[in-house]
Formats: sequence, structure tokens, C-alpha cells
Amino acid sequence: MDEKVLAELIDSYTEKLLREGEDKAEEFLALLPQYTEKLKPLMQLVGELQTALKPVNPSPAFRRELLVQLKSYTPAKERKLLREWVTEHRRELAVGAALVGSAFSIAGVLAYFIKIHVQKQAREMAA
Repeated sequence: MDEKVLAELIDSYTEKLLREGEDKAEEFLALLPQYTEKLKPLMQLVGELQTALKPVNPSPAFRRELLVQLKSYTPAKERKLLREWVTEHRRELAVGAALVGSAFSIAGVLAYFIKIHVQKQAREMAA
């Protein structure tokens, strides 16, 4: 089956499930018996996801607290937190930078040896 057709069928089924709220997979499959083998597991997954992922309405208290937090956010606070984190982790950052530098040095040496090896093989083949 063409994957595009399969995707369109699943999309159509999902939209109908979301719109009507009840799982009518068997009716849908009865209309397309030739696709049952490939569609059935996907339709079961869609049904399980629809059941598990019900929309949630947060409480008014949660919304108020979130609004307060969002209004209090400023880039200056973010920069301050970043500076504090860098200060606390200065040693780890230095070690990490040294490791990255060492890795690049090793990669450079390996690239050099590979280049020499390839050139040597080219000369041997030309001779």
C-alpha cells in the first residue's frame, strides 16, 4: 500500500474519532477490508492515544500562578541565573573545554596520518 494513502486513511480516521468521540474502527475497517492488516494496529494506537491524552483544563489557581511567573520573567533574570550556573560549574566547563580541544588535536593527528598513508599508497600504485 502506498504510504501516502495509508497516512491519509489514518488521518481521516483520527479526525472522525476526534470529531465524534467514539471509536468506530471496525466500521472503518469494514469499508476497506484490503487494508485491514496494515490499518488495524495503527487505528488501535490512535484510539489508545485518544483515550490517554484527554484535554485538561488547568485550575484557576494554576493559571494565576503561571501568569505571575510569566510576568515576572525577564531576560536579566535569565542572564543572572546563567552567570551563577557558569560560576558554579567553572571547573567542569574548563575540563570539558580541554577535552574538546584534546579531541580536536587527536582528530588532527589522525587526519595527518591518514593523509600520509593515502599518499604513500598512491605513490606505490603509481610506481
